[in-house]
Amino acid sequence: MEYKIKTIRPRPSNGLFYSWSKADSYETPIRGAVGKRGIGKTFTPFKTAMLSSIEKGTSFIYVVENKEQVKTLAQDKGVKFFEALKQYAEENPKTHKGALYKALIEGNGQVDEDELEDIFDTTTQIKGGTIRLNNKNIGYIIAWDDFANIKRNNFPKTTKYILIDEFMPEIVDKNSLLIGRKIVSLVQSIARTRNIIIYLMSNALRRTDPLLEKLRVSNIQLGEAKIVYDKYGALVYMEYIDPSNYPELNKIQDSSVAGRLATLLGEDNLDKNIFTDELTQSEIIKDETKPCTLICCLHGPLGSVRVSMSKDHKEVYIFEDYGQNTKKRFCIDIKYTSPFVIYAPDYKNYLINLYRSGMCKFQSTAIKTIFLENLNIKKAL
Repeated sequence: MEYKIKTIRPRPSNGLFYSWSKADSYETPIRGAVGKRGIGKTFTPFKTAMLSSIEKGTSFIYVVENKEQVKTLAQDKGVKFFEALKQYAEENPKTHKGALYKALIEGNGQVDEDELEDIFDTTTQIKGGTIRLNNKNIGYIIAWDDFANIKRNNFPKTTKYILIDEFMPEIVDKNSLLIGRKIVSLVQSIARTRNIIIYLMSNALRRTDPLLEKLRVSNIQLGEAKIVYDKYGALVYMEYIDPSNYPELNKIQDSSVAGRLATLLGEDNLDKNIFTDELTQSEIIKDETKPCTLICCLHGPLGSVRVSMSKDHKEVYIFEDYGQNTKKRFCIDIKYTSPFVIYAPDYKNYLINLYRSGMCKFQSTAIKTIFLENLNIKKAL
């Protein structure tokens, strides 16, 4: 299927925190934002989902990376989970016709920790925390790493929103490369054929994140938004938030103890909102490659990559395997052989030597991870 990509530069909001109004105006079913920590990426989707539950009786799914994070959010009846929204309701008791204040302050919003324990003791129930509001079940907290169990369950037909928090894992490994498959499985299990809205939120960790690549927005620049269209219309809205548009928030954060400590220790990338890819400058493939010839397509546990040598024998390019060829397909582990994939263990030393020589250049961090994993070697080699 062909996809059309449109690039825009949204006007900054006048508020202290990031506004999702531009993303929502495109009415895409998938809406994402990448930005600095504490800029408000998660708050508005959560508030939207909660208001919909209160006013319309819908439910939502809040997705985190693993089950330990589910348990953390469920501690003390979900105090941490509801904290920011309760504070907002207390400070703005008349907004949204007082719906949030009545439900969260006068009522009783909680994550049912007792039910959570029962859920984790069985495989026949949903693997996640039950979110309850005034004795009603309005949603679940689940982990995408538990998608094998998630797909066994039937989620409520009232589900309208899926909120996927921190979709960029801090470490790119063979598990994170499967995030696209996991999220698809999760969404299919929850939504089936129903129309839903998916919010994706993350700190800015790496431009070559596997999910950004799959969504076709990995080349997004600071302050830009990408809208991806398929044959049915606008599908994805993804924005890379420019923190310079929020000077008041920056001043508050920078002058705080946490901000000053992060600066002192040189651990302020998440505050600066800068992509920090693992590829070195010498490993990045430039816009134009030299003429080259195919060495092989290397197959392994994470799929295959295309390895080519420049004709001057000075550079080796490793790309996603985009070819349809049936020749020069090899693996160094016999279990990945097929009618078109030849077991060739001698290729391991040859390719490792090319890597050690510093000749290898990669399409992305994800492609480098696949290449090394298929050779069964560690990144530190």
